[in-house]
Amino acid sequence: EGWKLFNITLLTERLAVLSHPAVNRNVLEPLIDLGRRTPGPDGRMLIEDGGFRRELADYYALIAAVGQFQSALLEAMCRGQAPGAEASIGKLAMAKPLQRMAARLMDLAGPAGAIADGQDAVIAEAQESFFWATIYRIAGGADEIMLNLVSEQMLGMAREARADKDVPFNQLSQTGAASV
Repeated sequence: EGWKLFNITLLTERLAVLSHPAVNRNVLEPLIDLGRRTPGPDGRMLIEDGGFRRELADYYALIAAVGQFQSALLEAMCRGQAPGAEASIGKLAMAKPLQRMAARLMDLAGPAGAIADGQDAVIAEAQESFFWATIYRIAGGADEIMLNLVSEQMLGMAREARADKDVPFNQLSQTGAASV
């Protein structure tokens, strides 16, 4: 029962962190705003650049999809169903793109994007989102652990072989192999 409770707690944490305002923050509007007033390499405003607009559309679609996914998981929890490995998908789907989009916003702000003085609320929120996304990629299990959960528990793939699986911790060497 202890291991089951531990896993449910971790999965619930993944859902809760996904709801955190700094992680769930929509940096799309500030990106659009900066795109309207930031010239691109060709002199036109960035918002007129097809590549920039595709970035915005991709991020918008991701926000909508993760929001729907999160709602479905929360509804299942309200019906008494414990979250499974699928809770890892929202975390995987949102953290890295949020980090990328917040970094893009800070880049567009120029040198001001690197200064944490709090004078520009939009930049301050982008910085907070960037750092929270970085934390979120570790909290509740690093990206690699989440990918393993999805591959093993949702896709039915075999676990990686481990030579040290049945070796007590105190018998492991510095390299992780069993002591002879």
